[in-house]
Amino acid sequence: MASVIGEKRLAAFSFWIRYENDHKDLADRLQQVLSMRYPGNVHLVADLALDANVSPDEVFFMMPITEEILAGGIRKDEQTWLEMYHMF
Repeated sequence: MASVIGEKRLAAFSFWIRYENDHKDLADRLQQVLSMRYPGNVHLVADLALDANVSPDEVFFMMPITEEILAGGIRKDEQTWLEMYHMF
């Protein structure tokens, strides 16, 4: 059962997918981009997974999929993401 904070976080972060084999390459690529752009904040994945009582392997934080992100940059939704991150 998800904690209240976990539920709020999962509700606020609408850019989540379940980690499935179909999405493995994309999820790995996005995780790599996030790691380069926000070195400390990738731990958010583990924090949210703990709050939601699921394995970190089952859940990945996903930004809206845009060409910018796939090209290695997170500019379009950067501010929105940071605001959501600091909200909780």
